[in-house]
Amino acid sequence: MTLRIETTSHGAIEGGFFSAFTSGFRFGEFAFPTQAVHHALRHFAEKPEAKAVNLPSFGEEAFWERFSAYLGELADRCFGSSEFSPPEVVKYELERLITEKQGKIPLTELVDGLVMIPIRVSDSDDEVSFGQYKVDSENFRGLASYVIGGGWLGWNNGEYPESAQRAKVAVLHSQRPLYKGIRL
Repeated sequence: MTLRIETTSHGAIEGGFFSAFTSGFRFGEFAFPTQAVHHALRHFAEKPEAKAVNLPSFGEEAFWERFSAYLGELADRCFGSSEFSPPEVVKYELERLITEKQGKIPLTELVDGLVMIPIRVSDSDDEVSFGQYKVDSENFRGLASYVIGGGWLGWNNGEYPESAQRAKVAVLHSQRPLYKGIRL
């Protein structure tokens, strides 16, 4: 689902998860492995002196190319025979596929076109830069809450992937001003 991200540098940009596929997180023109975003959020929470980290970005096209294989797998599971599967079977298979894949897509499957994007926290902890995009601390907290919580719909069955759970604990216990008042 699309998330509108308010930036101080580019106005409103699109971001969020790739529909039901939560293994990739869009931020403007960048597409990051969700686990990498969780790791960065945890890193900044656990190390208040940290000012920068690099995140691998593979771009939207590479993400959709990789996931077309998973969509093909879903089609094979549901429509492999000459008969169409009933809607409840399609729903079950889609939920099963998402559960199997969420937070578990190896970065090595997305290496084509991979670039490292610097994520920087300002000295005053009131702004975070994602490459050329800048967000204030309030919008950063909303973004962090969204990506840790699994988006608008939350994680499938309420089960946080390990990377999200670790980020959540670190952020909630952080003394860093950047995370002050965050709601998870």
